[in-house]
Amino acid sequence: MKHTWKQLRTLISSAAAASLLLVSLSACQSGQPAGSPAGGDSSKPSQAVTIKVSHTNAEGGGTDLAAKDFKAAVDAADASLDIQLYGNNQLGAERPVFESVLTGTVEMQIISTSVLATVIPEAYVMNVPFLFNDVNQFWEVVNTDAFYDVFSTSFEAKGLHFLGFMNCNDRAVANTVREIHTPEDMHGMKIRVLEGEVYTDLFTALGCNTSVVPITELYTSLSQGMVEGEDLGIAYLVPNKYVEVEKYYTDTNHTMQPLAAIVNLSVWNKLSADQQKALEDAVKAAGDGARDRYSSLLEEYYATAENDYGMVITHLTDEERQAFKDATADVSEKYANLNEGCRATYDVIQEIITGGK
Repeated sequence: MKHTWKQLRTLISSAAAASLLLVSLSACQSGQPAGSPAGGDSSKPSQAVTIKVSHTNAEGGGTDLAAKDFKAAVDAADASLDIQLYGNNQLGAERPVFESVLTGTVEMQIISTSVLATVIPEAYVMNVPFLFNDVNQFWEVVNTDAFYDVFSTSFEAKGLHFLGFMNCNDRAVANTVREIHTPEDMHGMKIRVLEGEVYTDLFTALGCNTSVVPITELYTSLSQGMVEGEDLGIAYLVPNKYVEVEKYYTDTNHTMQPLAAIVNLSVWNKLSADQQKALEDAVKAAGDGARDRYSSLLEEYYATAENDYGMVITHLTDEERQAFKDATADVSEKYANLNEGCRATYDVIQEIITGGK
């Protein structure tokens, strides 16, 4: 049968109208307005988003426990997130994993601020010598909105999102050579330092010979005498067995060892609002848990180091600690003034500590 052009136009219009009607009915049945995008809302996704989380801590260590608390909190939120934990350098050493987070190959990392500072210079401030009196003061500062607003400013430009801190230890000096009571006791000692110029500068100011050794190679380096000491806290030394090869420990508490939770920005931006909130809340819960158990963990680790391994523990007097602070004063000033962001971060920390006085 032949149709006139007028009849064909009528048939085409009718077919188009029918198609539009079917689309509208389908949208109504799904509860989504016609033409609305499928993503970007807070509804629960049909398939869980996998978040691989890497950290360096061994089983049972403070950061390992915090990571497990984080996963438990996310799981409880039921936000369609599959948290997969990779501790004890399973995905590689800290710096290579950090590069993977920057590219999005690994979604999330619990990272030391010294390595973070190689991309986010403001993180150097968190390792300024003797900035915080103790771990409790650290948590009081970083849990404020004033600190977060200043510290998190530069992350997005680097392709990262800062979630918060999940653990913090105070750093000390352990070695294979002798007891340490003064900066002079460290002169000439071969000390392994974390990656990050601030640590090299700090121990150079104390008269040490420094070298950067990956954490995965540190035990062997200590055993073979390639280095004679390092500045890990007791909460890291014991679970990672460095007490097997080091005899002397001094609680200098020269810097804090904060562990920041970071996530690749592209990964973050693809999450729903509910998923983002689940991650933020879980990081806060994990950090609170780490803070609460830290003092009891310290007592346990000190007892283990002394009683099971014969480690000699030296607790500095206030006067002895002040001598270390004086010897590293120029280092503190340098990193407080690296850039405007560092100065702003340092100043807001001081303002919070002093109450604006």
